[in-house]
Amino acid sequence: MRLKVLSYVAFLVFIITTQSLPSADAAASSELRQVYDVTGEKVLHNAPYYIGPVIWAKGGGIKLTDTKDKKKIPDVELKPPPNFVTTDGSFETAATCFQVMDYPKPTIPKVHSYMLQYCPTFCGAGPRGCFNVSLIIDKGVRYLGYSGTAPFEFVFQKAK
Repeated sequence: MRLKVLSYVAFLVFIITTQSLPSADAAASSELRQVYDVTGEKVLHNAPYYIGPVIWAKGGGIKLTDTKDKKKIPDVELKPPPNFVTTDGSFETAATCFQVMDYPKPTIPKVHSYMLQYCPTFCGAGPRGCFNVSLIIDKGVRYLGYSGTAPFEFVFQKAK
């Protein structure tokens, strides 16, 4: 199992390429909802976006990394600590371990903000249910993981 620590911009590309977003045909279904970027435009499937905090001055974008404390995280089959999230899931399919949810109480009500949930059951492993992905600070390093704290509130910003 390849472990990845979630921290700053490529993470969004991973989510967008593995998260099934509503298509024009699916939009007719009342069950599906549309996801919007920070400007109020619909998030497009297969288009690059950044994710970041609602107030960008509080940390900038998110990227995927495989290092922590300037050390490469090894490939191991051991049980990882609870603040590690694996990037399991299949590219080019609707299967993913993550889901994007509306943030329940947005910091800025007029801006569409979201939170991530890690759902190991979606990947065929782990307990039933989903865990909120939170912003974790460890020795001054900020990264995303699930720790039981408040979910990380973010917005989508289209890459230029």
